[in-house]
Amino acid sequence: MRLTRHLSTLLSVVLALSPAPVRAQVKLEVTPFFVSYYPLEFLTYTNGDNLERQEAGPGLGVALTYRFDNIWAVETQAVYVSTGVVVRNTGFASFQPPTSGRLVLLNGRVLFQPRRTNIYFALGAGTITRSGAAWDVPGIGNLSSVAGIVGFGIRARVSPTWGFKIGVEAHLYETDPDGPNPYYQKKMQKDVFVTIGVPINLIGR
Repeated sequence: MRLTRHLSTLLSVVLALSPAPVRAQVKLEVTPFFVSYYPLEFLTYTNGDNLERQEAGPGLGVALTYRFDNIWAVETQAVYVSTGVVVRNTGFASFQPPTSGRLVLLNGRVLFQPRRTNIYFALGAGTITRSGAAWDVPGIGNLSSVAGIVGFGIRARVSPTWGFKIGVEAHLYETDPDGPNPYYQKKMQKDVFVTIGVPINLIGR
């Protein structure tokens, strides 16, 4: 709350010194949102009987968005996802029960919303950190990765102070949790995040 008040005070001063047309468009908004997480790649795939991957799971997030005008904006996000790791037994057709784990994402992106549309596009970068019982294993320590982000969605205003926002994003990053050890190989991960949120205006209209 203190950080939000400081940001609001600073932006109020900036807006007060800006021309009237700019002040009418620029605003700060916060968006709490729900997340559905879907991994598309295996963490390791040494042969047909040895598969391991993150489990799809739910999450929560919050975004802080600064809008320069009705077209361009910058945004930061923090996301928490509950997701374990599923391992297929070597030589068996069934999967073991998932081991509990979590993902924490911190990122920033640029948003572009074409004029007179509710569609927006996102491009950015951030970090993904894995933790929990699934990764509490000797020799596993390289649990953070830098990700590139590309996405799109729909953002619509319901009232002057709030609206709704639905987005789909792909996060691309490399994993190699055990470093030089042979079990995990360095490989590109492709994760999809579906988000549903409610943007709430803090400054502007």
